[in-house]
Amino acid sequence: MISGQNTSRENPAVYIMGALLIAATVALLPTRWYYLAPAPALALMVVFMMWRRPMWGFALMIFFVPFDQYRSLSEQFRWFTISKLVGVLLVLLILSRWLILHKTPALRSRMWPCLGLFMASAVVASFYTDNLPTALNELRQMATAVVFFALTLCLVQYKSLFSEVPLAVVLGISGSALLSLYGYATANPLFAMQVGGEGMTRAVGGSNDPNLFSVSLLFSLPILTHYFFEARLTRWRVASALLTVINIMALVITFSRGGALNFLLLSVLLCMEHYKRLSPRKAGLLLTAVLATGLMVLAFIPSSYWERQRSVVQTSDDSISRRIDYIKVGWNQFLESPLIGHGPGVFKELWAETVYSGDIEKGLSRGYLRPAHNTYLEMLVGMGLLGLGFYLCVILAALHNFQKAQRGLQEAGREREASMVGAYKIAFMVVLFYFLILSAQTHKFFWVSLAFSQILLAGSLVAQKDAA
Repeated sequence: MISGQNTSRENPAVYIMGALLIAATVALLPTRWYYLAPAPALALMVVFMMWRRPMWGFALMIFFVPFDQYRSLSEQFRWFTISKLVGVLLVLLILSRWLILHKTPALRSRMWPCLGLFMASAVVASFYTDNLPTALNELRQMATAVVFFALTLCLVQYKSLFSEVPLAVVLGISGSALLSLYGYATANPLFAMQVGGEGMTRAVGGSNDPNLFSVSLLFSLPILTHYFFEARLTRWRVASALLTVINIMALVITFSRGGALNFLLLSVLLCMEHYKRLSPRKAGLLLTAVLATGLMVLAFIPSSYWERQRSVVQTSDDSISRRIDYIKVGWNQFLESPLIGHGPGVFKELWAETVYSGDIEKGLSRGYLRPAHNTYLEMLVGMGLLGLGFYLCVILAALHNFQKAQRGLQEAGREREASMVGAYKIAFMVVLFYFLILSAQTHKFFWVSLAFSQILLAGSLVAQKDAA
């Protein structure tokens, strides 16, 4: 949301930007990078498009979240992704609007104090760490995530959370799911990975990790369920049911045990949210979708999938026993520095120093780097009670915002919008539960959800005033 008035039709910044564009083009011509001379003009065209429709840029970033394996612009600089390029352009756009049109970016949020203290605790922990390069890299990623949160506040309008945003989420994740089905069926290494030690093919779609891919798939399901129950046209309900089946199938072939557990939890939350809306017609469509998914699972999924799921309760399983070891190591490290921690993101370094860190498959007796596979444990070890406390405060604030926004819209008689808020809330909750078995402190769906909660709360307050 960017608000403000155009107080001047002429501004020296316009001429300065034009001069810089010409200078950049001319400067490139006599160099060995002459072929990049059109780049400034092309970049200006893209900026102009985003100037007119900032949401296009944001929607593009959301669309590419499940394609983290293919976002890099070059092999040499894999850190420089399409999302970062678009993000930089959007930041420049916001600054330009402020300088030229005097439009002040909307950054108000009650989360800023806790976020500021959270980042401050990360900085303090970095000062006292023995693994400074790792801590600084993690600090950079966290700062980028906070910028993404701020961009969301600036660019996303309340009404966009019921149109462009969910569409970008669903299309991006479902597109990646289709690629994963193709990759699994053809053993294509672009969209599926071979796990040598476990003798199976695991789907990853456009992602580079089956567990990260599972988070995205689960995040989409509450939104698709909302469309199934609330869409006005039958064809949209059928489309949402079809995409739900596709995404669930993709979730299954990730062979993610965490994905399966969180899917069961998600199913319970969705039943609690929507059971009152289940008319006979919708029940028939839902039952058809469930049966179709069940038949596909029984027909195509090998017995090794069920054996892998059963191993969740077996402490003799290597993966499960390692997770127990992560907790042991994390607890011991926490006791050594309970208040400020050992530095953000350094759990893997601390793990490598323990006797647990050997990796038989890789021929290592010890020294193998592994994350904690638990975001909250990462925070506790890295930033101590202070960092984890501020992090949990931010999470509680977001949950409160979602709950208050949903209740306010229901009181205003806007049930369809309240249902979508409920979908965002459940999607956020699933990410939080998945964080218990995954280290993903800077996952974009987490950080945009924080901003979504603030925007939805503000919109619900306006709706309540209009209804009064």
